[in-house]
Amino acid sequence: MVSDTHAKFPLDDYYGGLNAQIGESLFDPAWPAMREWAQAGVQGGIPHLPVVQEVASGSDQATIQRAIDAAAEGGGGAVLLANGHYVLRETLHLRDGVVLRGGYLDSVKLEICMRDTFPRFGADFYPEIAGIHFFGIQDAGLEHVTVVFDESLPRPLDLRHLEPPFEDNPRGVDDLFVQSVLIESSQGCWVEGCRVIDSGSTNIALVRSQHCTVRQCEIVGGHNRGGGHSYFNISRSSHCLVAGCVVKDIRHLSIQNAEPEHPCRYNVVIDCDLEVDINYHNGDSGHNLVESCRITIPSWHWWGPFAIGVKGGHQPPGPDNLIFACDAQRRRFGVLQRSVDAPGVEKVYRMADDWSRPLVVEAGPAPQGGTLYAVVLPED
Repeated sequence: MVSDTHAKFPLDDYYGGLNAQIGESLFDPAWPAMREWAQAGVQGGIPHLPVVQEVASGSDQATIQRAIDAAAEGGGGAVLLANGHYVLRETLHLRDGVVLRGGYLDSVKLEICMRDTFPRFGADFYPEIAGIHFFGIQDAGLEHVTVVFDESLPRPLDLRHLEPPFEDNPRGVDDLFVQSVLIESSQGCWVEGCRVIDSGSTNIALVRSQHCTVRQCEIVGGHNRGGGHSYFNISRSSHCLVAGCVVKDIRHLSIQNAEPEHPCRYNVVIDCDLEVDINYHNGDSGHNLVESCRITIPSWHWWGPFAIGVKGGHQPPGPDNLIFACDAQRRRFGVLQRSVDAPGVEKVYRMADDWSRPLVVEAGPAPQGGTLYAVVLPED
């Protein structure tokens, strides 16, 4: 369980932090993508931006937006939300160089009270509205807040009790197609030390973005869990870092979709606790890394620890998606079993890049430095 990361965890000394350094001695020529993975996330580490605007407890969305806009016009900085509960009835837009910050995890709650019936279909996979939107910006962040979707609704259907687990429009409610946090066409942005729970649709999505970081976050639960929804989603994005996150009670952690101008590659998922599959979904560009994750799939989840889409409905994964030092298990009929998809530390494994089985195959010996993510933390 993610605790109060702002107060108790030295994030500067963690992956994606200011004190994390590329370890030149760790590079292994057998694995050339290591140099790309070492560049994942906000380059140089997530900075500390000074507070330039403060927002009183319980202020409305328009007041928060004015503070964000004023901070941007002044050259950037942090907008500090006083402890309290804030209701968002319209999309909150982040701006270049601006951080929206709470004091401590759980002391600031942003409740998204918006609706969308998802009437739009077309080439763009993400037509839904978003509660918090990073669009076409850089060097912006969301820190130390809880984001929750409309608490007047009943909690999402409980997957553990055989209610309809992966369907949209729960209980006949058809206007919940709202993403909680969407980072789109942006660069160098981050979500840190946040709890994103019970989304209307997708919890967090990184779309057509580069060098973004999501770390020490808890991503749990969603109302719409049909195809394409209730994801922690990395789509058409490159060099993004997901570190130290807890993810459960959603459909997938997905690495998916590629366009010529927006490849999905060189993304890193490391040191996460997952009760959800990692799904290479619909044609990523390959060369993504999952390392040192603890994956425990509940018996009611439909997919194994590492999964792909459906032949005929999706594209196969890209080449050389590597897996190293992960502990992957699945609970079957109440008994925790080690999965055949559970790589050890002696070898590197990769996802198959076609529809063959097994999905996870040996790729080669362990890297000479004991990691494929050549980043050194201070305690190392």
